[in-house]
Amino acid sequence: METVDLTKLYGVKISTKRGHCAKTDAILKYFIKYYDMKKYLVIVDDDTLLSITRLIRVLNSYNASTPLYIGERYGYGHRASEISSSGYDYVTMGGGVALSRKAIELRSRCLRCTCPREDTPDDMQMGLWMRYLGIPVSHEGGFHQSEPHNYHENLLNHYPAVSFHRFEKSIMTGDIDPEKTKEVYDRYLKVKKEEQDDPGADATKANDFNDDVENDASDDGAEPDASASNSDASSSTSSPPSSSSTAAESVARPGGEMPPSSSNQAQPKLSEGDTVVPAPTSSTTRDDL
Repeated sequence: METVDLTKLYGVKISTKRGHCAKTDAILKYFIKYYDMKKYLVIVDDDTLLSITRLIRVLNSYNASTPLYIGERYGYGHRASEISSSGYDYVTMGGGVALSRKAIELRSRCLRCTCPREDTPDDMQMGLWMRYLGIPVSHEGGFHQSEPHNYHENLLNHYPAVSFHRFEKSIMTGDIDPEKTKEVYDRYLKVKKEEQDDPGADATKANDFNDDVENDASDDGAEPDASASNSDASSSTSSPPSSSSTAAESVARPGGEMPPSSSNQAQPKLSEGDTVVPAPTSSTTRDDL
């Protein structure tokens, strides 16, 4: 595998252990400079399991010529009591983030889109950059920041997985367990023959799940509004529930781990007005990534 020294692009020596924002900043600059024919940049951790086939299928559902910021959406600093909040959404890097060339080009011209420190959490800082640029998160239920056991089985059954973060480890030694990790890949990420024969099966599963959510909501005791049309019902799902939440300003990661604190950074008040990115079809292949 090719290894690239990004130090020169960032201007200072980049720590390989703590320089998350610095490394991501250098990766974005490297992409703009050397990959002018690529439609997307996908960034994942080195311990992320990934289904390339399903990833390409997801990217094919978007218009690659528009600014896109795709992955599992989290939030930070949102307050229900405020109409205009300084909070923002961001995509968790462990589950993977897909950026269109247009989004990266806009970011490269943004004077505010810098790293406060080289070790600033890169996923949260990228969320701020996209907020500055008015590019909303396109949430995809197949991207996962954590391991399968941290998600409800219904979600895993109805949204074909694109990624999972972290390899499985031995309970006894704490070391990576290759066999268990392969079991996870084979069960959740390996594309089965019937899925290859019917690529539309992914969308069918997701739509069935959304219908189930709507039906469950109407069965909770509340009388449905007879005048409401089907289009009024919510067809979106939230990120998987976490085991704990200790701050009203933060959203916990699956499994109870809180997002890295950025209390040392000033969180500017940001204007509202995010727009929805259109998602017509676009042809993407492995060579486009």
